[in-house]
Amino acid sequence: MTDRLIKALQSAGVITNGADAAQIAESFGVPTTAKTIIRRVLQLPLPSEGEVAKVGIDEWAWKKGQCYGTILVDLEKRLVVQLLAERSVETSKAWLRTHPEIDLVSRDRGKLFREAATEGAPQAKQVVDRFHLQKNFAEDRRTLPKLWRSSFASRNVRSKRRCNAAQAQHVLLRGRRYRKRLRKSVVRVIANE
Repeated sequence: MTDRLIKALQSAGVITNGADAAQIAESFGVPTTAKTIIRRVLQLPLPSEGEVAKVGIDEWAWKKGQCYGTILVDLEKRLVVQLLAERSVETSKAWLRTHPEIDLVSRDRGKLFREAATEGAPQAKQVVDRFHLQKNFAEDRRTLPKLWRSSFASRNVRSKRRCNAAQAQHVLLRGRRYRKRLRKSVVRVIANE
């Protein structure tokens, strides 16, 4: 491959993803695979870190299900700042300590990054990122109807009769309280749990 072709494939890979970039290249008469595109994109150097005020931290897969690393993103510039080789408290904490200017850390609700952010950037406010917030909310929304059905079913089995109106109202009120608690927990900001 020529340098010009490599740069074109890298540009297509950065803008889209491996599979889409391979289709685009194929439409221009350059047969290639998604893995080739990804390999070429990974050869690009990362931009210099510079000052980072708001950072997002999450894991990413070197090989899905087997080997994970840590990705750090500048939320203001929307650029990847650093890819750390492993997913551990120590490496994340060390990176965060080298950047005392960080005032906000967006992370998932897991213990690993909570500890890293608390110890590595104690001055920073911690918030849940939008992806994990929506994911947790969607999972809870799927379990709520199951809780209602199981509550009705267990009452019917115990009493060997149908629920009366008072029992049904009690279960619905419990469901409303659960939704209200869920809304409060979804909206609240995670601050150094």
